[in-house]
Amino acid sequence: MIKNLQSFFLPFFIVLALAFSPACNTAPGCTDPAAENFDPSAETEDGSCVSQREKFLGIYSGGNQCIGLPSGTHISEIKASNDNLTDVLISNIGGFYPGSYIRAIVDKNNLTIPYQENWGTTGIPIVGAGSIVGNSISIQYQISYLGVIRNCVYSMDK
Repeated sequence: MIKNLQSFFLPFFIVLALAFSPACNTAPGCTDPAAENFDPSAETEDGSCVSQREKFLGIYSGGNQCIGLPSGTHISEIKASNDNLTDVLISNIGGFYPGSYIRAIVDKNNLTIPYQENWGTTGIPIVGAGSIVGNSISIQYQISYLGVIRNCVYSMDK
């Protein structure tokens, strides 16, 4: 009789235990706090995370304002850097050195251009910061050109 009760209740308790097991009831979503679509209520990673830099990537048309230097419209590309998921590479910023890229670090809707000494392989240093709103990016940067520090603004649209 005990054996019959065990054979009856054991499968019932196993099914019941599995039904209430946390592994079976975890909420899927993006669990990476650095991702654009981080879901604090997600308990299991479902592969849906989107890196913060994705919204920055693309081809842009930009206008440069830089006192003492030529202004105009330029085409720039922002592409992913292989260094990590927050780094991007920006080409032709302000219309300078179309074949050269500068590195920037993305943090949510902002980017930072850390000091880089040999931008465009000419030794011109650059440093700056910017932000994205929709498909538009505005970057404030500083360069030292012909011994003069220039403060510039580069506005780009996708």
